[in-house]
Amino acid sequence: MKAIIILFCTFLSFSVFGQFPKFDRLLYGAEYYYEYIPTDRLDKDVELIKQAGFNTVRMGESTWSSFEPVEGKFEFAWFDRVMDAMHKANIKVIIGTPTYAVPQWLVRKYPDIMVKTLAGGQAEYGSRQNMDITHPDYRKYSERIIRQLIARYCKHPAVIGYQIDNETKSYQTSSDRAKAMFVEFLKAKYHTVDSLNQCLNLAFWSQKISKWDELHISNACANKGLVWEWKCFQRSLASGFLKWQAAIVNEYKQPGQFITQNFDFYWTDAFSSGPQPEVDHFDAAQYIDVVGIDVYHPMQDELDGRIISYCGDEARSIKRNNFLCMETGAQTMSWTPAGCFPPYDGQVRLCFYSMIACGANMVQYWPWQSIHNGGENYVKGVIGHDFETGRAYNEVSKIAAEVKSIGSHLINMEKKNNVAVLYSIDAQNACDVLEYSKKYTYSQTLVHFYNAMYRQNIEMDIITPQSNNWNDYKIIIIPTLYLASDKLLNKINDYV
Repeated sequence: MKAIIILFCTFLSFSVFGQFPKFDRLLYGAEYYYEYIPTDRLDKDVELIKQAGFNTVRMGESTWSSFEPVEGKFEFAWFDRVMDAMHKANIKVIIGTPTYAVPQWLVRKYPDIMVKTLAGGQAEYGSRQNMDITHPDYRKYSERIIRQLIARYCKHPAVIGYQIDNETKSYQTSSDRAKAMFVEFLKAKYHTVDSLNQCLNLAFWSQKISKWDELHISNACANKGLVWEWKCFQRSLASGFLKWQAAIVNEYKQPGQFITQNFDFYWTDAFSSGPQPEVDHFDAAQYIDVVGIDVYHPMQDELDGRIISYCGDEARSIKRNNFLCMETGAQTMSWTPAGCFPPYDGQVRLCFYSMIACGANMVQYWPWQSIHNGGENYVKGVIGHDFETGRAYNEVSKIAAEVKSIGSHLINMEKKNNVAVLYSIDAQNACDVLEYSKKYTYSQTLVHFYNAMYRQNIEMDIITPQSNNWNDYKIIIIPTLYLASDKLLNKINDYV
């Protein structure tokens, strides 16, 4: 017997690029940043990493300026030393392409690399993820550093995989070039100006156009259909960027190595996580071999498992296979002293097994060592600012010992759920564009139903209109289907 639950509510109260990698052991570790540490303690760190029982680290994804401090001058000797030390200790390495934080010299040479917003402003240098991913010079220099890095290390015996970029989005790039690309995006979909005028009703308020170069998109655009298309276009930029990077890395990737991406999720509130509206993870994942995710959540009395469960269930559902937890916290997780609540004894272990139960084949903590200065000082790592081992180190070491003993029973675990929730990114865009509720976003609404099932111990998968496995489920919950194609409506009817 099957059932379908469609909830129209506003709350008034495998890869194109490769086969899925089969892991022969559970991966456990942390992000290691030799370049962030104010003193040279590589040998001591590697010794402690090995003693903790970690078998994997991720490195290199955020320090372009350390690899290329001056334009065209590449410095890899320091990274060679780290790579060789990890290999000597039998610690495997995932290398990240360092493209989500650009060096100052690049911005000084091409100031318009900084992303321009739809409102007309331009980002300032000083943070990360603030560049125009469509900018040809950004792409040119990104490709050069990717090729230099991956070509140098692809045959290093420590390397098991690559993370392309990090938490990628379009950053709402709205340059003249991006707007011209948007026109091409619309041409491919509507084919003619007349079709665009008719479908989006551009005659309203005299916005009808007679030729493509008259099309105008701005922050003041009142045509919700056009704004919806802009959101679709922005998502396509993120997917296209990852496709572009994956194609480069695939030229060097060796047999047995994989490509992943670190997807992040949308915090619907302080204690719940849901679909990320700025990226179509299900679309972007076709260009990687295995899904990687962030899992950040509160600790102490606020830890109830919902964030871990949702992130893990979506990650597993994206490619309907196991995933990698690229980042999670071993201690406090805050950008400021406010909200720094370290875990109670046993909570890190509880969270580890919760992720494994969702289908994780790897858990890594961000970072190995607490950052001494820069921007994320209070996201404390496995090792504290005092360089000493402590409660967090002892607990992850205990977990590692258990992994060594029973890890073979935990790897490549499979789940069979009877309930799924339909996630429609098109409906999400429509709800967000039209502000269907002053109180709840689409993601919050979906997560309300997910949380209700979670409290009843009913596990769910996440499916999309494109998923071909609907008949695997006895119940499908469809929240807030504000916008749907005839194809989707027919699919719902066929399921029933």
